[in-house]
Amino acid sequence: MGEKAMQHLPCEGKKFKSITFQNSSLSVEVFRALQSLRKDELLCDIKMETDDGRIIYGHKVVLASACPYFLAMFTNFNEKDKAANFLSMDYIKDKCTKFLETQLAPSNCIKTKRFADLHDCTKLKACSEAYIKTQFLEVVKYDDFLYLSPEELIEIITSNDLNAPLEQNVFETVINWVQHESDSRKQYFKNILAHVRLPLIPTEYLLNNVVGHSLIEISPECKNYVNYALNFNFIKTLQKITIPNKICCTRRSGNLNKIILMLSWADEETYINWYDPATNKWNVTSKFCQNRGTGSIMLIKHQFIVLVQPYCRTSEIIDLFSLKPRWIPMPLMKVNRRDFGVGLINHCVYIVGGIDSCSSSIVNSVVVFDINVQEWRRVASMSSKRGCPGIGVLNNLLYAVGGYDFSSGNMYLKSVECYDTTIGIWKLVAEMSEGRSDVSIGVLDGIIYAIGGYNELGYCKAVETYRPSDGFWTRIADLHMERIRPEVVTLHGLMYVMAGRPFKPHNDSVEIYNPKTNTWKLMESCVKGRSAFNSAVVIDRPPHF
Repeated sequence: MGEKAMQHLPCEGKKFKSITFQNSSLSVEVFRALQSLRKDELLCDIKMETDDGRIIYGHKVVLASACPYFLAMFTNFNEKDKAANFLSMDYIKDKCTKFLETQLAPSNCIKTKRFADLHDCTKLKACSEAYIKTQFLEVVKYDDFLYLSPEELIEIITSNDLNAPLEQNVFETVINWVQHESDSRKQYFKNILAHVRLPLIPTEYLLNNVVGHSLIEISPECKNYVNYALNFNFIKTLQKITIPNKICCTRRSGNLNKIILMLSWADEETYINWYDPATNKWNVTSKFCQNRGTGSIMLIKHQFIVLVQPYCRTSEIIDLFSLKPRWIPMPLMKVNRRDFGVGLINHCVYIVGGIDSCSSSIVNSVVVFDINVQEWRRVASMSSKRGCPGIGVLNNLLYAVGGYDFSSGNMYLKSVECYDTTIGIWKLVAEMSEGRSDVSIGVLDGIIYAIGGYNELGYCKAVETYRPSDGFWTRIADLHMERIRPEVVTLHGLMYVMAGRPFKPHNDSVEIYNPKTNTWKLMESCVKGRSAFNSAVVIDRPPHF
C-alpha cells in the first residue's frame, strides 16, 4: 500500500472501541490435533507404561493442565509414587466409586469398605457399611467376616440399625468369630459380648445355648451379662412392662421389613391385621377371644404397642416381640372422659381435651401417663376446650388441631395450638382454613397433614398441610372419599389413610398419598373386623408374623 493511500485510512486520528473475537471451536480443534499427534507419536515428550506393558505417549503440558498431580510431578518429582486417588481427578474417582457401589455383594463388601477407608472414599465407605448392616445375615457366611479385627466386629454389632431380627443370630456370629482362632481371640470375648443384646434373646435359648458355654464360664463379666438377661426376661413373665433404658435391652431398628399393623374390632373379637407394602397384601395374624374394646394404639421403642381406650379409664400394653403376645394392663386413668385426642412423646401418652364422662362437659385439660414410672399426672391445659381434636407430634411438640366446642360460637374449631413439653406451655399457631372435628393428623417430611373430619357441612375429604417454618396452612389434593377419624401412618415416603366413618361401600379402602405428585391412590384393604373401628401403626415385622 502506497504512502498516499495510507493517508486516507478511515481510522486515522480517531479512537474506536476495541472488539474481541472468540473462536469457540478452537479448543476442540487444538485437542483433536494433539490427540492425532499423540497417536502418531509426534512431538510427544513423555511416555507411560501400564502394568500390562502397554506404552502410552503424551504431552506434558496437556497432562499438567488437566491434572494437578502431573503438574506436581513435572515440577516436583516427590509425587511420583502416589496412587490414583491422589491424581486429583475427581471425575474418574467418582465414576470408579459408583461402579464399585453397584458391585457390592456379601462376599466383597468388607474388602470394599477397607479399600474405601484406605483411599479416603467417604461415600463408598458409607455405602459399604450400610450394605454390611442390611445384609448382615448373608455377610457372616463368608470368610472375610471371620478375619475382621475385634474393633471392626464391635463396630458392626454395636449398630442400632443392624438388620438382625433375632438377637441370637448376633450371638452365634460372635461365637463363630471367636472360635475361628480361639486361642488368640478368647481374650476379646467379654468386651465383644457386652455389645450383644442378650436380654432380647428368649429364655429358652439362653438356657440351652448360652448358660454354661465354655466361653461364658471363663469370665465373671460374661456370667453377669447372662444373669442380667435371664432376670430381664423373668420380669416380663410377671406381666410387667419395663421400657428398656439400657442399650442392651433396646430392640434394634435395622429390620428393614416395615409393615403396617392394624387392630380391628368386630362384635366380640379383636383382630391383629398387618399390611406388607412389599407384597401389597393384608394378613390376619391372630385374634383375641375377648373384645378389648376400641381405642388408639401407639408404638414405643419399636416393640411395645400402647392401647388407650376412649370410653373407659383403662389402657393396656402389648409386647409385639413376645412369642405369645398378651395384653398387660396399665394403671387406671385419673380422669374419666371420652372423645379425647391421644399423642405420644418420649414414652409419655398424652390425653388431650375430650368430654368429661361425669359432667358431660367439654374440657381443655390434659393428662399424661409416663410409661417409665407407670404414673398419670396433669399438665398445662390448652387455651380452648376441644372435643375430638386431631393430635400430631412434630419436632418434639404436641399439636392439637381443630375439634368441636358446642358451648362456643364456633362449634367446629379451626384453631391449632402446640405444647412444648420442655417448658410446659401451650401456644396458638396458624388456623386451618375451615373448622373440623374428628380430623386425623399425619406427619411426613417435617409437614403436618390435617385429613378428613366433620363439620357443619358434613363429612370431609379435605386435606391441609402445615409447615412450622412457613407458619400457614395450605390446601392440597382431596381424598377420594369423605372420612371421619381415619387411621393415618407414613411409610417409605408415602402416607396411608385407612378406614374411618361413614359406613359406605369400600369403607375398608386405603388411600395412599404421594407428596411428590400431590395425588391419592385408592386401593382395597381386606381388613378383618369393622373397618370404622381400627387403629394402626408402622412397626418392624416381628419374626413370628
